[in-house]
Amino acid sequence: AFKAKIKPWKNKTYVLLSCAFLVIALEPTLFVRKVYSAVEVTKEKLAELDKYSSKSSWQKSYRTGVPTDYILIIGESARKDYFHSYGYPIENTPFLDNNFTVKVDGMKAGGTYTIGSLTNMLTVPDKNNWRPRYDRTLIDLAKTAGIKTYWISSQGMVGKYDTPVSAIGKKADVTVFLNKGEYSAKNISDYALLKSFRAALKDPIRQSRLIVLHTIGSHPDACNRIIDFKDPYRVKDKNYEYLACYVSSIKKT
Repeated sequence: AFKAKIKPWKNKTYVLLSCAFLVIALEPTLFVRKVYSAVEVTKEKLAELDKYSSKSSWQKSYRTGVPTDYILIIGESARKDYFHSYGYPIENTPFLDNNFTVKVDGMKAGGTYTIGSLTNMLTVPDKNNWRPRYDRTLIDLAKTAGIKTYWISSQGMVGKYDTPVSAIGKKADVTVFLNKGEYSAKNISDYALLKSFRAALKDPIRQSRLIVLHTIGSHPDACNRIIDFKDPYRVKDKNYEYLACYVSSIKKT
Protein backbone atom coordinates (compact mmCIF):
# COMPACT_ATOMS: atom_id res chain seq x y z
CA ALA A 1 0.00 0.00 0.00
CA PHE A 2 1.12 3.53 -0.71
CA LYS A 3 1.49 5.89 2.28
CA ALA A 4 1.72 9.57 1.59
CA LYS A 5 4.13 11.36 3.87
CA ILE A 6 2.11 14.49 4.48
CA LYS A 7 3.35 16.70 7.31
CA PRO A 8 0.94 19.65 7.37
CA TRP A 9 2.69 21.38 10.28
CA LYS A 10 5.71 21.88 7.99
CA ASN A 11 3.58 23.44 5.25
CA LYS A 12 3.14 27.13 6.16
CA THR A 13 0.52 27.74 3.48
CA TYR A 14 -1.58 24.84 4.72
CA VAL A 15 -1.31 26.01 8.32
CA LEU A 16 -2.26 29.61 7.50
CA LEU A 17 -5.22 28.56 5.36
CA SER A 18 -6.42 26.22 8.10
CA CYS A 19 -6.20 28.96 10.72
CA ALA A 20 -8.03 31.38 8.47
CA PHE A 21 -10.79 28.84 7.91
CA LEU A 22 -11.14 28.22 11.64
CA VAL A 23 -11.27 31.93 12.45
CA ILE A 24 -13.99 32.48 9.84
CA ALA A 25 -15.97 29.54 11.13
CA LEU A 26 -15.68 30.45 14.79
CA GLU A 27 -17.53 33.03 16.90
CA PRO A 28 -15.08 36.00 16.87
CA THR A 29 -16.06 36.99 13.33
CA LEU A 30 -19.74 36.72 14.21
CA PHE A 31 -19.30 39.82 16.35
CA VAL A 32 -17.71 41.70 13.45
CA ARG A 33 -20.47 40.61 11.09
CA LYS A 34 -23.14 41.70 13.57
CA VAL A 35 -21.51 45.09 14.05
CA TYR A 36 -21.37 45.60 10.28
CA SER A 37 -24.98 44.51 9.92
CA ALA A 38 -26.08 46.86 12.74
CA VAL A 39 -24.29 49.79 11.10
CA GLU A 40 -25.99 49.10 7.78
CA VAL A 41 -29.42 48.75 9.40
CA THR A 42 -28.89 52.00 11.30
CA LYS A 43 -27.95 53.84 8.11
CA GLU A 44 -31.05 52.44 6.44
CA LYS A 45 -33.33 53.52 9.29
CA LEU A 46 -31.83 57.01 9.53
CA ALA A 47 -32.30 57.42 5.78
CA GLU A 48 -35.92 56.39 6.27
CA LEU A 49 -36.25 58.98 9.03
CA ASP A 50 -34.93 61.71 6.74
CA LYS A 51 -37.45 60.68 4.10
CA TYR A 52 -40.30 61.58 6.43
CA SER A 53 -38.80 64.88 7.57
CA SER A 54 -40.59 67.17 5.13
CA LYS A 55 -40.08 70.91 5.32
CA SER A 56 -42.81 72.95 6.96
CA SER A 57 -45.44 74.65 4.81
CA TRP A 58 -46.89 76.65 7.71
CA GLN A 59 -46.82 80.43 7.39
CA LYS A 60 -45.93 82.74 10.28
CA SER A 61 -48.33 82.52 13.21
CA TYR A 62 -48.67 84.40 16.49
CA ARG A 63 -49.73 83.83 20.06
CA THR A 64 -50.65 86.48 22.59
CA GLY A 65 -50.38 86.76 26.35
CA VAL A 66 -47.67 85.93 28.85
CA PRO A 67 -45.21 83.05 28.22
CA THR A 68 -46.94 79.74 28.86
CA ASP A 69 -45.83 76.16 29.27
CA TYR A 70 -47.83 73.63 27.27
CA ILE A 71 -47.30 69.99 28.27
CA LEU A 72 -48.57 67.28 25.92
CA ILE A 73 -48.37 63.74 27.28
CA ILE A 74 -48.93 61.05 24.66
CA GLY A 75 -50.04 57.72 26.08
CA GLU A 76 -49.80 54.33 24.44
CA SER A 77 -52.12 51.32 24.12
CA ALA A 78 -54.51 52.55 26.82
CA ARG A 79 -58.25 52.12 26.30
CA LYS A 80 -60.59 54.80 27.64
CA ASP A 81 -62.91 52.25 29.24
CA TYR A 82 -60.07 51.12 31.53
CA PHE A 83 -59.68 54.61 33.03
CA HIS A 84 -61.41 55.26 36.35
CA SER A 85 -61.96 58.88 35.27
CA TYR A 86 -64.15 57.50 32.47
CA GLY A 87 -66.08 55.09 34.67
CA TYR A 88 -63.84 52.04 35.20
CA PRO A 89 -64.57 50.72 38.72
CA ILE A 90 -60.93 50.48 39.88
CA GLU A 91 -59.37 53.80 40.94
CA ASN A 92 -56.37 53.88 38.61
CA THR A 93 -56.45 57.58 37.61
CA PRO A 94 -55.75 59.40 40.91
CA PHE A 95 -54.21 62.51 39.33
CA LEU A 96 -57.10 63.06 36.94
CA ASP A 97 -59.62 62.33 39.70
CA ASN A 98 -58.13 64.71 42.27
CA ASN A 99 -57.26 67.72 40.11
CA PHE A 100 -59.38 70.09 38.07
CA THR A 101 -59.61 68.61 34.61
CA VAL A 102 -61.73 68.96 31.50
CA LYS A 103 -62.38 65.54 30.02
CA VAL A 104 -63.10 65.17 26.33
CA ASP A 105 -65.54 62.34 25.63
CA GLY A 106 -66.17 61.18 22.08
CA MET A 107 -62.84 61.98 20.42
CA LYS A 108 -61.49 59.05 18.45
CA ALA A 109 -57.88 58.28 17.62
CA GLY A 110 -56.74 58.73 14.04
CA GLY A 111 -55.95 55.03 13.67
CA THR A 112 -55.92 51.67 15.41
CA TYR A 113 -52.15 51.55 15.88
CA THR A 114 -49.45 54.02 16.91
CA ILE A 115 -48.30 55.29 13.51
CA GLY A 116 -51.78 55.48 12.00
CA SER A 117 -53.07 57.29 15.04
CA LEU A 118 -50.31 59.74 15.93
CA THR A 119 -49.20 60.78 12.47
CA ASN A 120 -52.78 61.81 11.68
CA MET A 121 -53.36 63.46 15.06
CA LEU A 122 -50.06 65.38 15.19
CA THR A 123 -50.42 66.74 11.64
CA VAL A 124 -53.19 68.31 9.59
CA PRO A 125 -53.90 65.19 7.53
CA ASP A 126 -55.12 64.78 3.99
CA LYS A 127 -58.68 63.78 4.90
CA ASN A 128 -59.58 62.62 1.41
CA ASN A 129 -56.84 59.99 1.35
CA TRP A 130 -56.52 59.78 5.15
CA ARG A 131 -52.80 60.36 5.10
CA PRO A 132 -50.67 62.53 7.37
CA ARG A 133 -48.98 65.65 6.05
CA TYR A 134 -45.51 65.83 7.50
CA ASP A 135 -45.16 69.41 6.27
CA ARG A 136 -48.04 70.42 8.57
CA THR A 137 -47.07 69.15 12.02
CA LEU A 138 -48.01 70.43 15.46
CA ILE A 139 -44.31 70.95 16.25
CA ASP A 140 -43.75 73.14 13.20
CA LEU A 141 -46.90 75.15 13.95
CA ALA A 142 -45.71 75.88 17.50
CA LYS A 143 -42.32 76.96 16.22
CA THR A 144 -43.88 79.45 13.78
CA ALA A 145 -45.49 81.13 16.81
CA GLY A 146 -42.15 81.50 18.58
CA ILE A 147 -42.79 78.63 21.00
CA LYS A 148 -39.74 76.59 21.95
CA THR A 149 -40.44 72.90 21.40
CA TYR A 150 -39.19 69.80 23.19
CA TRP A 151 -39.80 66.15 22.30
CA ILE A 152 -38.89 63.70 25.07
CA SER A 153 -39.57 60.06 24.29
CA SER A 154 -39.16 56.62 25.83
CA GLN A 155 -40.50 55.10 22.60
CA GLY A 156 -38.23 53.80 19.86
CA MET A 157 -36.48 56.28 17.59
CA VAL A 158 -36.16 54.15 14.46
CA GLY A 159 -37.97 51.03 13.41
CA LYS A 160 -40.98 49.75 11.51
CA TYR A 161 -43.38 51.01 14.16
CA ASP A 162 -41.57 54.17 15.27
CA THR A 163 -39.87 56.06 12.44
CA PRO A 164 -42.74 58.25 11.09
CA VAL A 165 -43.67 59.47 14.58
CA SER A 166 -40.00 60.10 15.37
CA ALA A 167 -39.80 62.23 12.23
CA ILE A 168 -42.35 64.57 13.79
CA GLY A 169 -40.49 64.56 17.11
CA LYS A 170 -37.16 65.29 15.41
CA LYS A 171 -38.55 68.62 14.25
CA ALA A 172 -38.52 69.92 17.83
CA ASP A 173 -35.86 72.36 18.99
CA VAL A 174 -34.77 69.91 21.69
CA THR A 175 -35.13 66.15 21.25
CA VAL A 176 -34.43 63.38 23.73
CA PHE A 177 -34.89 59.76 22.62
CA LEU A 178 -34.07 57.41 25.47
CA ASN A 179 -34.33 54.45 23.11
CA LYS A 180 -32.28 54.91 19.92
CA GLY A 181 -33.53 51.67 18.36
CA GLU A 182 -36.97 50.10 18.03
CA TYR A 183 -39.42 50.36 20.91
CA SER A 184 -38.76 46.72 21.89
CA ALA A 185 -34.97 47.15 21.98
CA LYS A 186 -34.98 48.24 25.63
CA ASN A 187 -37.52 48.15 28.43
CA ILE A 188 -37.16 51.79 29.46
CA SER A 189 -39.44 53.02 32.21
CA ASP A 190 -41.47 56.18 31.63
CA TYR A 191 -40.10 57.42 34.96
CA ALA A 192 -36.83 57.97 33.09
CA LEU A 193 -38.55 60.79 31.19
CA LEU A 194 -38.78 62.90 34.33
CA LYS A 195 -35.10 63.87 34.39
CA SER A 196 -35.26 65.40 30.91
CA PHE A 197 -38.68 66.90 31.68
CA ARG A 198 -37.31 68.69 34.75
CA ALA A 199 -34.35 69.92 32.72
CA ALA A 200 -36.72 71.36 30.12
CA LEU A 201 -38.73 73.17 32.80
CA LYS A 202 -35.53 74.70 34.16
CA ASP A 203 -34.47 75.95 30.73
CA PRO A 204 -33.84 79.68 31.37
CA ILE A 205 -35.90 81.17 28.55
CA ARG A 206 -38.54 83.89 28.40
CA GLN A 207 -40.68 82.39 25.68
CA SER A 208 -43.51 79.89 25.72
CA ARG A 209 -42.64 76.21 25.66
CA LEU A 210 -44.32 73.12 24.25
CA ILE A 211 -43.00 69.98 25.92
CA VAL A 212 -44.14 66.65 24.49
CA LEU A 213 -43.66 63.51 26.55
CA HIS A 214 -44.13 60.42 24.39
CA THR A 215 -44.55 57.57 26.84
CA ILE A 216 -44.33 53.81 26.39
CA GLY A 217 -47.45 53.70 28.56
CA SER A 218 -49.32 50.40 28.58
CA HIS A 219 -47.63 49.01 25.50
CA PRO A 220 -47.44 45.20 25.55
CA ASP A 221 -46.09 43.52 27.54
CA ALA A 222 -47.91 45.56 30.22
CA CYS A 223 -46.33 43.52 33.04
CA ASN A 224 -42.89 44.67 31.89
CA ARG A 225 -44.04 48.28 32.14
CA ILE A 226 -44.73 48.12 35.88
CA ILE A 227 -41.57 46.40 37.11
CA ASP A 228 -40.55 49.58 38.97
CA PHE A 229 -44.10 50.59 39.98
CA LYS A 230 -44.48 50.50 43.76
CA ASP A 231 -48.24 50.13 44.00
CA PRO A 232 -49.51 47.61 41.41
CA TYR A 233 -52.85 45.86 41.65
CA ARG A 234 -52.71 42.21 42.71
CA VAL A 235 -55.03 39.34 41.85
CA LYS A 236 -55.37 35.86 43.26
CA ASP A 237 -56.61 34.34 40.02
CA LYS A 238 -53.72 33.95 37.56
CA ASN A 239 -56.17 34.30 34.66
CA TYR A 240 -56.49 37.99 35.52
CA GLU A 241 -52.81 38.66 36.16
CA TYR A 242 -52.18 40.44 32.86
CA LEU A 243 -55.34 42.51 33.29
CA ALA A 244 -54.01 43.62 36.68
CA CYS A 245 -50.74 44.65 35.02
CA TYR A 246 -52.67 46.60 32.38
CA VAL A 247 -54.80 48.46 34.90
CA SER A 248 -51.67 49.17 36.97
CA SER A 249 -49.77 50.52 33.96
CA ILE A 250 -52.49 53.12 33.43
CA LYS A 251 -52.18 54.15 37.08
CA LYS A 252 -48.40 54.45 36.64
CA THR A 253 -48.88 56.72 33.62
